[in-house]
Amino acid sequence: MSAAPTVTPAMRQYLDAKRQHRDAIVFFRMGDFYEMFYEDALVAARALDLTLTSRSRDAGGGAIPMCGVPFHAVDGYLARLVTKGFRVAICEQVEDPRKAKGLVRREVVRVVSPGTLTDAAYLSAREPAYLMAIVSQPPPPEGGQAATGRRGEEVFGVALIDVSTGEFTAAEFTGRDGVQALADEIAVLRPREIVVPDSSDAPPTGTGPDGQDDPLQDVARLQIPITTAEPWTFETEAARRALLEQLHAHGLEGFGLTGRPAAVRAAGGLITHLRGTQKADLAHVRAITYKTAADALVIDPITLKHLELVAGSDGTAAGSLLQEIDRTVTSMGGRLLRAWLLRPLRTLEPIRDRLDAVEDLAFRATDRGKFREVLKGVHDLERLLARVALGTAGPRDIVALRHSLDAVPRVRGALADVQAPLLRSRLAELDDLPDVRDRIERTLIEEPPAFARDGGFTRDGVDTELDELKAISRSGRQVIADMEERERARTGIASLKVRFNRVFGYYIEISKSNLHRRGRLGLLKQFELMHPPTDRLGQGAGFRSTPSIQFS
Repeated sequence: MSAAPTVTPAMRQYLDAKRQHRDAIVFFRMGDFYEMFYEDALVAARALDLTLTSRSRDAGGGAIPMCGVPFHAVDGYLARLVTKGFRVAICEQVEDPRKAKGLVRREVVRVVSPGTLTDAAYLSAREPAYLMAIVSQPPPPEGGQAATGRRGEEVFGVALIDVSTGEFTAAEFTGRDGVQALADEIAVLRPREIVVPDSSDAPPTGTGPDGQDDPLQDVARLQIPITTAEPWTFETEAARRALLEQLHAHGLEGFGLTGRPAAVRAAGGLITHLRGTQKADLAHVRAITYKTAADALVIDPITLKHLELVAGSDGTAAGSLLQEIDRTVTSMGGRLLRAWLLRPLRTLEPIRDRLDAVEDLAFRATDRGKFREVLKGVHDLERLLARVALGTAGPRDIVALRHSLDAVPRVRGALADVQAPLLRSRLAELDDLPDVRDRIERTLIEEPPAFARDGGFTRDGVDTELDELKAISRSGRQVIADMEERERARTGIASLKVRFNRVFGYYIEISKSNLHRRGRLGLLKQFELMHPPTDRLGQGAGFRSTPSIQFS
Protein backbone atom coordinates (compact mmCIF):
# COMPACT_ATOMS: atom_id res chain seq x y z
CA MET A 1 0.00 0.00 0.00
CA SER A 2 2.73 2.48 -0.89
CA ALA A 3 1.64 5.89 -2.03
CA ALA A 4 2.32 6.25 -5.76
CA PRO A 5 2.21 9.44 -7.84
CA THR A 6 -1.08 8.31 -9.40
CA VAL A 7 -3.03 8.14 -6.14
CA THR A 8 -5.23 11.09 -5.26
CA PRO A 9 -4.24 13.48 -2.46
CA ALA A 10 -7.09 12.27 -0.26
CA MET A 11 -6.10 8.63 -0.75
CA ARG A 12 -2.54 9.56 0.13
CA GLN A 13 -3.89 10.95 3.41
CA TYR A 14 -5.62 7.64 4.05
CA LEU A 15 -2.49 5.62 3.32
CA ASP A 16 -0.45 7.81 5.67
CA ALA A 17 -3.00 7.27 8.46
CA LYS A 18 -3.02 3.53 7.82
CA ARG A 19 0.77 3.30 7.97
CA GLN A 20 0.66 4.87 11.44
CA HIS A 21 -2.10 2.52 12.63
CA ARG A 22 -1.49 -0.82 10.94
CA ASP A 23 -3.23 -2.78 13.70
CA ALA A 24 -6.46 -0.73 13.51
CA ILE A 25 -9.33 -0.26 11.09
CA VAL A 26 -9.12 3.34 9.88
CA PHE A 27 -12.41 5.26 9.79
CA PHE A 28 -11.57 7.97 7.24
CA ARG A 29 -13.94 10.95 7.31
CA MET A 30 -15.22 11.93 3.87
CA GLY A 31 -17.95 14.55 4.11
CA ASP A 32 -20.95 12.91 5.79
CA PHE A 33 -19.39 9.43 5.87
CA TYR A 34 -16.53 7.50 7.40
CA GLU A 35 -15.00 5.44 4.62
CA MET A 36 -12.84 2.31 4.81
CA PHE A 37 -10.59 1.01 2.04
CA TYR A 38 -8.55 -2.04 1.05
CA GLU A 39 -8.33 -4.77 3.73
CA ASP A 40 -10.07 -2.53 6.27
CA ALA A 41 -13.12 -2.41 4.00
CA LEU A 42 -13.17 -6.19 3.60
CA VAL A 43 -12.94 -6.76 7.37
CA ALA A 44 -15.47 -4.06 8.30
CA ALA A 45 -17.97 -5.13 5.66
CA ARG A 46 -17.99 -8.67 7.05
CA ALA A 47 -18.13 -7.58 10.70
CA LEU A 48 -20.81 -4.91 10.21
CA ASP A 49 -22.78 -6.48 7.35
CA LEU A 50 -22.08 -3.49 5.10
CA THR A 51 -22.34 -3.35 1.33
CA LEU A 52 -18.88 -3.64 -0.17
CA THR A 53 -18.21 -1.48 -3.21
CA SER A 54 -15.09 -0.30 -5.01
CA ARG A 55 -13.71 2.92 -6.36
CA SER A 56 -11.25 3.92 -9.08
CA ARG A 57 -8.23 1.76 -9.75
CA ASP A 58 -5.15 1.89 -7.56
CA ALA A 59 -1.60 2.30 -8.80
CA GLY A 60 -1.48 -1.39 -9.72
CA GLY A 61 -4.64 -1.21 -11.78
CA GLY A 62 -6.87 -3.07 -9.35
CA ALA A 63 -10.17 -1.87 -7.94
CA ILE A 64 -9.97 -0.53 -4.38
CA PRO A 65 -12.47 -2.23 -2.00
CA MET A 66 -14.52 0.37 -0.18
CA CYS A 67 -17.37 0.65 2.34
CA GLY A 68 -18.65 3.37 4.65
CA VAL A 69 -20.97 4.38 7.47
CA PRO A 70 -22.83 7.70 8.01
CA PHE A 71 -21.03 10.00 10.44
CA HIS A 72 -24.17 10.62 12.50
CA ALA A 73 -24.53 6.87 13.18
CA VAL A 74 -20.84 6.10 13.71
CA ASP A 75 -21.06 5.39 17.46
CA GLY A 76 -23.14 2.27 16.97
CA TYR A 77 -20.88 0.87 14.24
CA LEU A 78 -17.81 1.74 16.28
CA ALA A 79 -19.12 -0.09 19.34
CA ARG A 80 -19.99 -3.18 17.28
CA LEU A 81 -16.44 -3.41 15.94
CA VAL A 82 -14.82 -2.77 19.30
CA THR A 83 -16.94 -5.33 21.13
CA LYS A 84 -15.76 -7.88 18.56
CA GLY A 85 -12.16 -7.13 19.52
CA PHE A 86 -11.15 -4.71 16.74
CA ARG A 87 -9.28 -1.44 17.20
CA VAL A 88 -10.54 1.59 15.26
CA ALA A 89 -8.52 4.69 14.40
CA ILE A 90 -10.78 7.68 13.74
CA CYS A 91 -9.25 9.92 11.08
CA GLU A 92 -11.22 13.15 11.26
CA GLN A 93 -11.43 16.31 9.18
CA VAL A 94 -9.68 18.82 11.44
CA GLU A 95 -10.56 21.95 9.50
CA ASP A 96 -13.74 23.37 8.02
CA PRO A 97 -14.09 22.17 4.39
CA ARG A 98 -15.55 25.56 3.47
CA LYS A 99 -12.40 27.33 4.67
CA ALA A 100 -9.83 24.80 3.47
CA LYS A 101 -7.41 25.95 0.79
CA GLY A 102 -7.18 22.79 -1.26
CA LEU A 103 -7.43 19.39 0.39
CA VAL A 104 -9.10 19.26 3.80
CA ARG A 105 -6.55 18.39 6.51
CA ARG A 106 -7.20 15.12 8.34
CA GLU A 107 -5.65 13.56 11.43
CA VAL A 108 -6.25 10.52 13.61
CA VAL A 109 -7.93 12.09 16.64
CA ARG A 110 -8.61 8.94 18.67
CA VAL A 111 -8.04 5.20 18.68
CA VAL A 112 -10.91 3.21 20.19
CA SER A 113 -10.25 -0.32 21.41
CA PRO A 114 -12.03 -2.83 23.67
CA GLY A 115 -10.30 -1.37 26.73
CA THR A 116 -10.96 2.29 25.93
CA LEU A 117 -14.66 2.30 25.06
CA THR A 118 -16.39 4.93 27.25
CA ASP A 119 -19.83 5.38 25.70
CA ALA A 120 -22.28 4.36 28.43
CA ALA A 121 -24.72 3.00 25.84
CA TYR A 122 -22.25 0.22 24.97
CA LEU A 123 -20.92 -0.63 28.44
CA SER A 124 -22.46 -2.78 31.14
CA ALA A 125 -23.70 -0.24 33.70
CA ARG A 126 -22.81 -2.43 36.70
CA GLU A 127 -19.52 -3.93 35.53
CA PRO A 128 -16.12 -2.29 35.07
CA ALA A 129 -14.36 -2.06 31.71
CA TYR A 130 -10.72 -2.71 32.56
CA LEU A 131 -7.63 -2.16 30.45
CA MET A 132 -4.57 -3.99 31.81
CA ALA A 133 -0.85 -3.54 31.18
CA ILE A 134 1.71 -6.22 32.05
CA VAL A 135 5.51 -6.02 32.02
CA SER A 136 8.13 -8.46 33.27
CA GLN A 137 11.05 -7.37 35.43
CA PRO A 138 13.94 -9.85 35.11
CA PRO A 139 15.66 -11.04 38.29
CA PRO A 140 18.62 -8.92 39.47
CA PRO A 141 22.18 -9.99 38.61
CA GLU A 142 23.62 -12.80 40.67
CA GLY A 143 24.27 -11.59 44.18
CA GLY A 144 21.83 -8.71 43.79
CA GLN A 145 18.67 -8.14 45.75
CA ALA A 146 15.30 -7.55 44.12
CA ALA A 147 13.37 -4.48 45.18
CA THR A 148 10.69 -6.74 46.62
CA GLY A 149 13.20 -8.57 48.78
CA ARG A 150 13.23 -11.88 46.87
CA ARG A 151 16.34 -13.09 45.08
CA GLY A 152 16.51 -14.57 41.60
CA GLU A 153 12.83 -14.40 40.74
CA GLU A 154 11.07 -12.66 37.90
CA VAL A 155 8.61 -9.94 38.87
CA PHE A 156 5.53 -9.06 36.84
CA GLY A 157 4.32 -5.48 37.04
CA VAL A 158 0.61 -4.98 36.44
CA ALA A 159 -1.47 -1.83 36.02
CA LEU A 160 -5.23 -1.79 35.73
CA ILE A 161 -7.34 1.15 34.63
CA ASP A 162 -11.01 1.67 33.88
CA VAL A 163 -10.90 4.54 31.40
CA SER A 164 -14.65 4.96 31.73
CA THR A 165 -14.39 5.83 35.46
CA GLY A 166 -10.76 6.79 36.20
CA GLU A 167 -10.12 3.87 38.59
CA PHE A 168 -6.35 3.18 38.47
CA THR A 169 -4.42 0.52 40.39
CA ALA A 170 -1.06 -1.25 40.22
CA ALA A 171 0.44 -4.42 41.67
CA GLU A 172 3.42 -6.75 41.44
CA PHE A 173 3.51 -10.54 41.26
CA THR A 174 6.73 -12.39 42.05
CA GLY A 175 7.96 -15.84 41.14
CA ARG A 176 6.03 -19.02 40.40
CA ASP A 177 3.31 -18.24 42.94
CA GLY A 178 2.98 -14.77 41.46
CA VAL A 179 2.48 -16.18 37.98
CA GLN A 180 -0.48 -18.21 39.18
CA ALA A 181 -1.88 -15.28 41.18
CA LEU A 182 -1.67 -13.02 38.13
CA ALA A 183 -3.34 -15.64 35.94
CA ASP A 184 -6.14 -15.83 38.52
CA GLU A 185 -6.41 -12.03 38.55
CA ILE A 186 -6.85 -11.96 34.78
CA ALA A 187 -9.49 -14.70 34.88
CA VAL A 188 -11.47 -13.03 37.69
CA LEU A 189 -11.29 -9.39 36.56
CA ARG A 190 -11.66 -10.18 32.83
CA PRO A 191 -9.99 -7.06 31.41
CA ARG A 192 -11.35 -6.00 28.02
CA GLU A 193 -7.83 -5.66 26.62
CA ILE A 194 -4.23 -6.28 27.70
CA VAL A 195 -1.31 -4.05 26.67
CA VAL A 196 2.25 -5.41 26.63
CA PRO A 197 5.51 -3.87 25.37
CA ASP A 198 6.40 -4.83 21.83
CA SER A 199 9.82 -6.23 22.77
CA SER A 200 11.67 -9.32 23.89
CA ASP A 201 10.93 -8.64 27.58
CA ALA A 202 7.17 -8.68 27.02
CA PRO A 203 5.32 -11.29 29.07
CA PRO A 204 5.28 -14.56 27.11
CA THR A 205 2.17 -16.25 25.82
CA GLY A 206 3.42 -19.82 26.04
CA THR A 207 5.38 -21.78 28.61
CA GLY A 208 8.37 -20.30 30.39
CA PRO A 209 11.89 -21.69 29.95
CA ASP A 210 11.68 -23.51 33.29
CA GLY A 211 8.41 -25.17 32.28
CA GLN A 212 6.17 -23.04 34.44
CA ASP A 213 3.01 -21.62 32.94
CA ASP A 214 2.99 -17.94 32.11
CA PRO A 215 0.26 -15.49 33.23
CA LEU A 216 -1.12 -14.99 29.73
CA GLN A 217 -1.64 -18.63 28.82
CA ASP A 218 -5.43 -18.42 29.31
CA VAL A 219 -5.89 -15.11 27.52
CA ALA A 220 -6.72 -16.78 24.19
CA ARG A 221 -9.30 -19.00 25.90
CA LEU A 222 -10.84 -15.95 27.55
CA GLN A 223 -10.76 -14.14 24.17
CA ILE A 224 -9.04 -11.08 25.61
CA PRO A 225 -7.30 -9.09 22.84
CA ILE A 226 -3.61 -8.27 23.36
CA THR A 227 -2.20 -4.96 22.10
CA THR A 228 1.50 -4.17 21.82
CA ALA A 229 2.90 -0.74 22.63
CA GLU A 230 6.22 0.97 22.02
CA PRO A 231 8.82 -0.62 24.36
CA TRP A 232 10.34 2.72 25.38
CA THR A 233 7.07 3.71 27.08
CA PHE A 234 7.63 0.90 29.61
CA GLU A 235 11.24 1.80 30.39
CA THR A 236 11.67 2.71 34.06
CA GLU A 237 12.56 6.39 33.75
CA ALA A 238 10.08 7.16 30.95
CA ALA A 239 7.31 5.42 32.87
CA ARG A 240 8.17 7.23 36.09
CA ARG A 241 8.08 10.63 34.35
CA ALA A 242 4.74 9.81 32.74
CA LEU A 243 3.25 8.86 36.12
CA LEU A 244 4.53 11.96 37.91
CA GLU A 245 3.14 14.19 35.17
CA GLN A 246 -0.23 12.41 35.15
CA LEU A 247 -0.61 12.47 38.93
CA HIS A 248 0.70 16.05 39.29
CA ALA A 249 3.17 14.77 41.87
CA HIS A 250 6.84 15.31 42.73
CA GLY A 251 7.33 11.74 43.93
CA LEU A 252 5.62 8.36 44.02
CA GLU A 253 6.10 7.69 47.74
CA GLY A 254 2.56 8.73 48.66
CA PHE A 255 1.12 6.21 46.21
CA GLY A 256 2.90 3.17 47.66
CA LEU A 257 5.09 2.72 44.58
CA THR A 258 8.50 3.22 46.20
CA GLY A 259 10.69 0.21 45.46
CA ARG A 260 8.14 -1.17 43.00
CA PRO A 261 9.89 -0.68 39.63
CA ALA A 262 7.82 -3.27 37.76
CA ALA A 263 4.54 -1.70 38.91
CA VAL A 264 5.83 1.77 37.97
CA ARG A 265 6.81 0.55 34.51
CA ALA A 266 3.39 -1.00 33.91
CA ALA A 267 1.46 2.02 35.19
CA GLY A 268 3.55 4.66 33.43
CA GLY A 269 3.61 2.72 30.17
CA LEU A 270 -0.16 2.34 30.31
CA ILE A 271 -0.65 6.08 30.83
CA THR A 272 1.61 6.91 27.87
CA HIS A 273 -0.24 4.39 25.71
CA LEU A 274 -3.60 5.91 26.64
CA ARG A 275 -2.48 9.48 26.08
CA GLY A 276 -1.27 8.51 22.64
CA THR A 277 -4.45 6.71 21.62
CA GLN A 278 -7.01 9.01 23.25
CA LYS A 279 -5.23 12.29 22.38
CA ALA A 280 -6.24 13.57 25.83
CA ASP A 281 -4.50 14.23 29.14
CA LEU A 282 -6.88 11.94 31.11
CA ALA A 283 -7.79 14.67 33.59
CA HIS A 284 -10.06 12.27 35.50
CA VAL A 285 -7.08 10.06 36.42
CA ARG A 286 -5.30 11.82 39.29
CA ALA A 287 -4.53 8.98 41.73
CA ILE A 288 -3.25 5.43 41.72
CA THR A 289 -3.62 2.75 44.40
CA TYR A 290 -1.00 0.06 44.93
CA LYS A 291 -2.68 -3.25 45.74
CA THR A 292 -1.02 -5.88 47.93
CA ALA A 293 -2.07 -9.36 48.94
CA ALA A 294 -2.52 -8.05 52.49
CA ASP A 295 -5.33 -5.70 51.44
CA ALA A 296 -7.94 -8.26 50.44
CA LEU A 297 -8.51 -11.92 49.75
CA VAL A 298 -7.75 -13.00 46.20
CA ILE A 299 -10.44 -15.38 44.95
CA ASP A 300 -9.33 -17.82 42.29
CA PRO A 301 -11.60 -18.53 39.28
CA ILE A 302 -12.59 -22.02 40.45
CA THR A 303 -13.71 -20.76 43.86
CA LEU A 304 -15.49 -17.85 42.22
CA LYS A 305 -17.41 -20.23 39.98
CA HIS A 306 -18.33 -22.71 42.72
CA LEU A 307 -19.49 -19.99 45.14
CA GLU A 308 -21.50 -18.33 42.35
CA LEU A 309 -20.56 -14.91 43.71
CA VAL A 310 -21.24 -12.85 40.58
CA ALA A 311 -22.46 -15.47 38.09
CA GLY A 312 -24.72 -18.48 38.45
CA SER A 313 -24.17 -21.97 37.11
CA ASP A 314 -25.21 -20.88 33.60
CA GLY A 315 -22.64 -18.08 33.51
CA THR A 316 -25.21 -15.28 33.82
CA ALA A 317 -26.00 -13.15 36.86
CA ALA A 318 -29.18 -15.14 37.50
CA GLY A 319 -28.99 -17.04 40.78
CA SER A 320 -25.71 -15.46 41.87
CA LEU A 321 -25.05 -14.00 45.31
CA LEU A 322 -24.60 -10.57 43.71
CA GLN A 323 -28.05 -10.66 42.15
CA GLU A 324 -29.64 -11.70 45.44
CA ILE A 325 -28.09 -8.96 47.59
CA ASP A 326 -27.75 -6.09 45.11
CA ARG A 327 -30.26 -3.43 46.16
CA THR A 328 -28.09 -0.52 45.06
CA VAL A 329 -29.83 2.42 43.40
CA THR A 330 -27.01 3.74 41.20
CA SER A 331 -24.72 2.08 38.67
CA MET A 332 -21.75 3.32 40.70
CA GLY A 333 -23.03 1.48 43.76
CA GLY A 334 -23.59 -1.68 41.73
CA ARG A 335 -19.99 -1.67 40.48
CA LEU A 336 -18.66 -1.01 43.98
CA LEU A 337 -20.63 -3.89 45.49
CA ARG A 338 -19.34 -6.20 42.78
CA ALA A 339 -15.75 -5.12 43.51
CA TRP A 340 -16.25 -5.73 47.25
CA LEU A 341 -17.49 -9.27 46.59
CA LEU A 342 -14.54 -10.08 44.33
CA ARG A 343 -11.96 -8.71 46.81
CA PRO A 344 -13.23 -9.24 50.38
CA LEU A 345 -11.40 -7.27 53.08
CA ARG A 346 -8.94 -9.20 55.23
CA THR A 347 -7.80 -6.58 57.78
CA LEU A 348 -9.85 -5.82 60.87
CA GLU A 349 -10.01 -2.01 60.96
CA PRO A 350 -11.64 -1.39 57.56
CA ILE A 351 -14.03 -4.30 58.19
CA ARG A 352 -15.15 -2.67 61.46
CA ASP A 353 -15.53 0.73 59.79
CA ARG A 354 -17.72 -0.75 57.08
CA LEU A 355 -19.87 -2.71 59.56
CA ASP A 356 -20.32 0.39 61.75
CA ALA A 357 -21.64 2.27 58.71
CA VAL A 358 -24.03 -0.57 57.86
CA GLU A 359 -25.30 -0.71 61.44
CA ASP A 360 -25.81 3.05 61.57
CA LEU A 361 -27.95 3.00 58.42
CA ALA A 362 -29.78 -0.18 59.44
CA PHE A 363 -31.26 1.60 62.48
CA ARG A 364 -32.25 4.69 60.47
CA ALA A 365 -34.96 3.32 58.20
CA THR A 366 -36.52 6.74 57.55
CA ASP A 367 -33.20 8.40 56.73
CA ARG A 368 -32.19 5.42 54.61
CA GLY A 369 -35.41 5.66 52.61
CA LYS A 370 -34.85 9.38 51.98
CA PHE A 371 -31.27 8.67 50.96
CA ARG A 372 -32.34 6.05 48.41
CA GLU A 373 -34.91 8.42 46.90
CA VAL A 374 -32.29 11.14 46.53
CA LEU A 375 -29.85 8.72 44.88
CA LYS A 376 -32.43 7.90 42.20
CA GLY A 377 -31.75 11.36 40.78
CA VAL A 378 -27.97 10.82 40.65
CA HIS A 379 -26.53 9.77 37.30
CA ASP A 380 -23.41 7.65 36.74
CA LEU A 381 -21.02 10.43 37.76
CA GLU A 382 -17.87 8.32 37.41
CA ARG A 383 -18.47 7.60 33.73
CA LEU A 384 -20.03 10.96 33.03
CA LEU A 385 -16.98 12.85 34.38
CA ALA A 386 -14.68 10.56 32.41
CA ARG A 387 -16.45 11.54 29.18
CA VAL A 388 -16.13 15.20 30.15
CA ALA A 389 -12.38 14.75 30.77
CA LEU A 390 -11.92 12.91 27.46
CA GLY A 391 -13.89 15.52 25.51
CA THR A 392 -16.57 13.06 24.40
CA ALA A 393 -19.44 14.31 26.59
CA GLY A 394 -22.52 15.74 24.91
CA PRO A 395 -24.90 18.48 26.10
CA ARG A 396 -27.19 15.88 27.67
CA ASP A 397 -24.26 14.59 29.75
CA ILE A 398 -23.56 18.08 31.08
CA VAL A 399 -27.18 18.59 32.11
CA ALA A 400 -27.07 15.17 33.83
CA LEU A 401 -24.04 16.42 35.76
CA ARG A 402 -26.03 19.42 36.94
CA HIS A 403 -28.91 17.23 38.10
CA SER A 404 -26.46 15.08 40.06
CA LEU A 405 -24.89 18.13 41.70
CA ASP A 406 -28.39 19.30 42.64
CA ALA A 407 -28.71 16.11 44.72
CA VAL A 408 -25.66 16.75 46.92
CA PRO A 409 -27.38 19.08 49.46
CA ARG A 410 -30.26 16.61 49.70
CA VAL A 411 -27.82 13.76 50.38
CA ARG A 412 -26.33 15.78 53.24
CA GLY A 413 -29.81 16.45 54.58
CA ALA A 414 -30.89 12.81 54.44
CA LEU A 415 -27.79 11.67 56.35
CA ALA A 416 -27.37 14.65 58.66
CA ASP A 417 -27.73 12.54 61.84
CA VAL A 418 -25.43 9.61 61.01
CA GLN A 419 -22.64 8.91 63.50
CA ALA A 420 -20.49 6.24 61.85
CA PRO A 421 -17.00 7.71 61.16
CA LEU A 422 -16.88 6.24 57.65
CA LEU A 423 -20.18 7.88 56.68
CA ARG A 424 -19.30 11.22 58.25
CA SER A 425 -15.93 11.34 56.49
CA ARG A 426 -17.58 10.59 53.14
CA LEU A 427 -20.21 13.30 53.70
CA ALA A 428 -17.49 15.82 54.54
CA GLU A 429 -15.87 15.14 51.16
CA LEU A 430 -19.03 16.01 49.19
CA ASP A 431 -18.94 19.26 47.25
CA ASP A 432 -21.93 20.39 45.20
CA LEU A 433 -19.74 22.80 43.16
CA PRO A 434 -22.30 25.64 43.12
CA ASP A 435 -20.37 27.71 40.56
CA VAL A 436 -20.27 24.81 38.08
CA ARG A 437 -23.89 23.88 38.71
CA ASP A 438 -25.13 27.45 38.26
CA ARG A 439 -23.11 28.00 35.10
CA ILE A 440 -24.55 24.85 33.51
CA GLU A 441 -28.08 25.93 34.47
CA ARG A 442 -27.57 29.40 32.97
CA THR A 443 -26.03 28.07 29.76
CA LEU A 444 -27.86 24.89 28.69
CA ILE A 445 -31.54 24.25 28.09
CA GLU A 446 -33.26 21.66 30.27
CA GLU A 447 -33.67 19.00 27.56
CA PRO A 448 -30.79 19.36 25.10
CA PRO A 449 -29.94 17.00 22.22
CA ALA A 450 -27.53 14.14 22.85
CA PHE A 451 -24.88 15.48 20.47
CA ALA A 452 -23.42 18.97 20.21
CA ARG A 453 -23.44 18.69 16.41
CA ASP A 454 -27.26 18.81 16.50
CA GLY A 455 -27.15 22.34 17.93
CA GLY A 456 -29.87 24.18 19.76
CA PHE A 457 -28.69 23.33 23.29
CA THR A 458 -27.84 26.80 24.64
CA ARG A 459 -30.28 29.19 26.26
CA ASP A 460 -31.05 32.55 24.70
CA GLY A 461 -29.06 35.38 26.25
CA VAL A 462 -25.85 33.42 26.80
CA ASP A 463 -24.01 35.07 23.91
CA THR A 464 -25.18 37.95 21.70
CA GLU A 465 -23.47 36.70 18.53
CA LEU A 466 -24.82 33.20 19.09
CA ASP A 467 -28.34 34.58 19.55
CA GLU A 468 -28.03 36.37 16.21
CA LEU A 469 -26.91 33.17 14.48
CA LYS A 470 -29.79 31.20 16.01
CA ALA A 471 -32.23 33.85 14.78
CA ILE A 472 -30.79 33.51 11.27
CA SER A 473 -31.17 29.72 11.52
CA ARG A 474 -34.81 30.03 12.58
CA SER A 475 -35.51 32.48 9.78
CA GLY A 476 -33.79 30.08 7.37
CA ARG A 477 -36.38 27.44 8.18
CA GLN A 478 -39.08 29.98 7.47
CA VAL A 479 -37.42 30.72 4.12
CA ILE A 480 -37.73 27.02 3.22
CA ALA A 481 -41.40 26.97 4.26
CA ASP A 482 -42.10 30.10 2.20
CA MET A 483 -40.29 28.64 -0.79
CA GLU A 484 -42.37 25.47 -0.52
CA GLU A 485 -45.61 27.48 -0.63
CA ARG A 486 -44.34 29.61 -3.48
CA GLU A 487 -43.37 26.61 -5.62
CA ARG A 488 -46.69 24.92 -4.94
CA ALA A 489 -48.47 28.01 -6.22
CA ARG A 490 -46.16 28.40 -9.21
CA THR A 491 -46.29 24.75 -10.35
CA GLY A 492 -49.81 23.89 -9.28
CA ILE A 493 -48.50 20.82 -7.42
CA ALA A 494 -50.33 21.03 -4.10
CA SER A 495 -48.44 18.07 -2.59
CA LEU A 496 -44.96 19.45 -3.40
CA LYS A 497 -42.60 19.28 -0.43
CA VAL A 498 -39.11 20.57 0.24
CA ARG A 499 -37.22 17.85 2.11
CA PHE A 500 -33.75 17.36 3.59
CA ASN A 501 -31.64 14.37 4.50
CA ARG A 502 -27.97 13.89 5.34
CA VAL A 503 -27.22 12.01 2.12
CA PHE A 504 -28.77 14.21 -0.60
CA GLY A 505 -29.12 17.52 1.23
CA TYR A 506 -32.19 19.58 0.21
CA TYR A 507 -34.47 18.21 -2.50
CA ILE A 508 -38.00 18.57 -3.88
CA GLU A 509 -40.44 15.70 -3.46
CA ILE A 510 -43.50 15.29 -5.71
CA SER A 511 -45.93 12.40 -6.15
CA LYS A 512 -45.94 10.16 -9.22
CA SER A 513 -49.33 11.50 -10.19
CA ASN A 514 -47.65 14.88 -10.80
CA LEU A 515 -44.83 13.62 -13.01
CA HIS A 516 -46.34 15.35 -16.03
CA ARG A 517 -45.82 18.71 -14.24
CA ARG A 518 -42.17 18.22 -13.33
CA GLY A 519 -41.03 20.39 -16.21
CA ARG A 520 -42.49 23.39 -14.41
CA LEU A 521 -39.93 23.04 -11.63
CA GLY A 522 -36.98 24.20 -13.67
CA LEU A 523 -33.66 24.72 -11.85
CA LEU A 524 -33.96 26.37 -8.45
CA LYS A 525 -30.60 28.07 -8.15
CA GLN A 526 -31.42 29.13 -4.62
CA PHE A 527 -30.82 25.53 -3.53
CA GLU A 528 -27.16 25.74 -4.42
CA LEU A 529 -26.73 28.13 -1.50
CA MET A 530 -28.04 25.49 0.89
CA HIS A 531 -25.48 22.81 0.02
CA PRO A 532 -22.17 23.04 1.91
CA PRO A 533 -19.05 22.02 -0.02
CA THR A 534 -18.43 18.28 0.18
CA ASP A 535 -14.87 17.04 -0.03
CA ARG A 536 -14.79 13.84 -2.07
CA LEU A 537 -12.01 11.34 -2.53
CA GLY A 538 -9.82 12.47 -5.37
CA GLN A 539 -10.97 16.11 -5.35
CA GLY A 540 -8.78 18.64 -3.66
CA ALA A 541 -11.43 21.35 -3.66
CA GLY A 542 -15.04 20.90 -2.65
CA PHE A 543 -17.98 21.20 -5.01
CA ARG A 544 -21.61 22.27 -4.63
CA SER A 545 -24.17 19.67 -5.56
CA THR A 546 -27.25 20.66 -7.56
CA PRO A 547 -30.73 20.11 -6.11
CA SER A 548 -32.40 16.78 -6.74
CA ILE A 549 -36.01 15.88 -7.42
CA GLN A 550 -37.50 12.79 -5.81
CA PHE A 551 -40.71 11.14 -6.96
CA SER A 552 -42.78 9.25 -4.39
